[in-house]
Amino acid sequence: MKRQAYTMIAALAFAMLITCSTVRAQVANRTMAQIPFAFSVGDRQLPAGRYDVSVLNPGESIKIIRFRNDDGTAVALVTMRGISGDTADHSKLVFHRYGSQYFLSQLWTAGNDAGLEAARSKAERQADRELAKNERRDETVSLAKAN
Repeated sequence: MKRQAYTMIAALAFAMLITCSTVRAQVANRTMAQIPFAFSVGDRQLPAGRYDVSVLNPGESIKIIRFRNDDGTAVALVTMRGISGDTADHSKLVFHRYGSQYFLSQLWTAGNDAGLEAARSKAERQADRELAKNERRDETVSLAKAN
């Protein structure tokens, strides 16, 4: 119970502003996000900063998502599959946190009950195993658009 409370507090503490633009079908084709920590997308490690998050193939069932920072020095591509859930109140990026490492997990657009989910990378699976050895668990961190 205590661990769940700490996880919820951590998730709320990391809630930051995500500015969303054009919404199309299941997810936004393009979103701007301020990500306050270094994170992994697929097998790429990206620094904290402001990112243009774009769906490169909106008509396909498996989406290719590009993360590109403002000056173009950090770019990563990841494939994501569609998932369904509760209707999202806010557009958000969801990360899994293992210690000080963050891994992209999901992308949701406000008002939609369909989102996108990334497969766990080799690095994320390794981080999960390392935490399990220490009897610790991962945390889920959502960066949501503030009202």
